[in-house]
Parts: sequence; structure tokens; C-alpha cells
Amino acid sequence: MSDRLGSISAGKIADFVVREGDPLTDIEILGDRRAVSLIVQDGEVKQDSLE
Repeated sequence: MSDRLGSISAGKIADFVVREGDPLTDIEILGDRRAVSLIVQDGEVKQDSLE
């Protein structure tokens, strides 16, 4: 499966969320839906407010 998973690179399946803010300094940011800038699921963009 390492050819499809394990890193963010072209041709691989990826699930990740990009957020505004730093959860290391403000853990509450993880619960704030307004802080979500980008959601990628199975390699497809599901939400993009970066554009």
C-alpha cells in the first residue's frame, strides 16, 4: 500500500485538513469550523476557501 498511502504526493490517496491558526498555541482552533481552509478526502478537494 505504500505506493498509494503514507505521504502527500501526486498519484497517492490523501485525507487532510488545512486550518488557519496554530493548534500548538491554541488547541480550541481545532473545534472551530470557520478556521477550516481546505479539506481533501480520497485525494479530492471537498472544500476550498483558499481560492
